[in-house]
Amino acid sequence: MKNLVLHMFIVAMLLGGCARTHSEHGLNSEYTSPISLENIRINMEFLAADELEGRDTGTRGEELAALYLKSEMKKYGIGVLDELSGYYQKVPLTKSVFARSSFISIVDMNGKESVELEYPGDFVGSSQTFPDLDTTASMVFAGYGISAEEYQYDDYKSLDVTNKIVLIWPGEPASDDTAFFAGEKETKHSSLFKKVATAKKHGALGIFLVSMTEQKYGWDTIREYTSKGSMAIRGQVKSEDINRRMPRVYLKSASLKRILDTDQYAYDHIAEKLSAGDSIPRFEMQNRVRLKFGFVPDTSISANNVIGYFEGNDPQLKNEIVALGAHYDHVGQSTKGIYNGADDNASGTVATLEVAKAVAMNKELKRSVLFIFHTGEEKGLLGSKFLTKNLDAVENIVAYVNLDMVGRGPTDSIYIIGADRLSTEFSDIVEQANGESAGFIFDYSFNEPDDPNRFYYRSDHYSYAKQGIPVVFFFDYMKEDYHKVTDTADKINYEKLAKISDLSYHILKLTANRDSRPEVDKPISLNQN
Repeated sequence: MKNLVLHMFIVAMLLGGCARTHSEHGLNSEYTSPISLENIRINMEFLAADELEGRDTGTRGEELAALYLKSEMKKYGIGVLDELSGYYQKVPLTKSVFARSSFISIVDMNGKESVELEYPGDFVGSSQTFPDLDTTASMVFAGYGISAEEYQYDDYKSLDVTNKIVLIWPGEPASDDTAFFAGEKETKHSSLFKKVATAKKHGALGIFLVSMTEQKYGWDTIREYTSKGSMAIRGQVKSEDINRRMPRVYLKSASLKRILDTDQYAYDHIAEKLSAGDSIPRFEMQNRVRLKFGFVPDTSISANNVIGYFEGNDPQLKNEIVALGAHYDHVGQSTKGIYNGADDNASGTVATLEVAKAVAMNKELKRSVLFIFHTGEEKGLLGSKFLTKNLDAVENIVAYVNLDMVGRGPTDSIYIIGADRLSTEFSDIVEQANGESAGFIFDYSFNEPDDPNRFYYRSDHYSYAKQGIPVVFFFDYMKEDYHKVTDTADKINYEKLAKISDLSYHILKLTANRDSRPEVDKPISLNQN
């Protein structure tokens, strides 16, 4: 296997040096950046190959991907930031997984335990959410777990959930009225993140969320992802912060059924009421629940952000930086196979590489440019969180462009998120660059502040936005293969990848060559709920 990977590495680098340009492939002849479909394809096929084993954070596969990115940038003529000793910024990590002995059991009014749920077959959770735990608590079934003042709806009304475990039914109230939970369209209140925050606000000790197989992020996906454990930046999480966190557990629907069937309102009773259009019941449960959770820590892990630097040509403006980035990690492999992560996010990675090549070839930017390949995005934006707090050059970044899943879907359109959140000027720059290059139809559907998907908070650009840096996030909303072994290179729309590369180049060009940095004229909103 090692020999095969090395062979691919050498061939990729040799072919990359003679790849044809974007315009030579018959695309828009007005494109001025030397974007190469062939080079993009070569880089994609390497980064999404089985031999990279899904590029999981801190693994051999991710290390090989980092070496490839470093080698490509060096070949293009992209240099190293002065404050770093090379292309790598080491990110120290700690990993924690549930102990296999962890369990949940129901305790009846006589103190007898029953309905034991085992990890990870019946439930999973976030290892970094709370410390070792062995406690027994009361339970409350809080319906959908929603408090929505704008709809005059509150599942917590007349319920006391203080220091109790809250059980939550998935989704939100069904409605044909767009003025009540927006009709058939999901609102922010259906989000798991919002439900956790609402339970915590009402004083809950912990929360049991339910994942149905048919949901977008169904039980199989959640179990595969969370059973690998959680990562955090080593030394960043304080023990007192951990102790203030609330246990969050994901149950499969069969586990919720087993719990509810021991109490006054059985699972089928609730499902039938909802099917009939009745209100969902909310009640204090007669039985209690015992949580016994243990965790196994591993503090030996580290990974690398890969960072390239190209100095601007203006004596003064070169001290300011425009940044373009993508996360190059993915979720590794499991018994189901290798999660190649072609769209998520080899697509953004190869596009960023292609723009780096274009910048180095043209040498026409007044401000300097950082090309940033983040590690640990899939583990909670860890690489970008670490970088934005531990790299001095961040103070000089005037704007950041984030590419995360940009290689699927229609060639002529792309979702755009966040460009107008902090800076009107930067939003205008992005629109101008698009008009002068790729000509995408921009879809702002996920840019709404109350978007239930919360995409604005879920990729690396958010770490930069928290520092007051104008950002834009491009995204294709690939759903069918998200975090599945079917996210493979043969499904990539390479013409779209070339277009997003060209657009990104033009955004960098306009931003880097203007007289002043984009003004931040809007308040920073860090509300993730």
